Amino acid sequence: MIPRVRRCESPRAPKSLVLTDLDQGHESSFFSLFALTNKSGAFIGPLLMSAILQSTGNFYYAFLGAATLYGLAIVIVIFGVDFENGAEQAKEYEL
Repeated sequence: MIPRVRRCESPRAPKSLVLTDLDQGHESSFFSLFALTNKSGAFIGPLLMSAILQSTGNFYYAFLGAATLYGLAIVIVIFGVDFENGAEQAKEYEL
């Protein structure tokens, strides 16, 4: 018997991760920004994929474009976001 790996299939999981980094009293503005980026990404992603596929006629380039965007996002998060500074600013803001 193969053990089943339990995944987090709740649509609220990303929201709960965002909730851990929010300031008290500003939840609605951050959740609206989260919803806006989520919905715009769901629109722009397929649009970009279909535009690349339509112009090149090859799925390889469409997936290469998506992989490039994912790689760029990872690089921005790793090297462009200072988590320690953000945590310190959040603590100063709460006081």
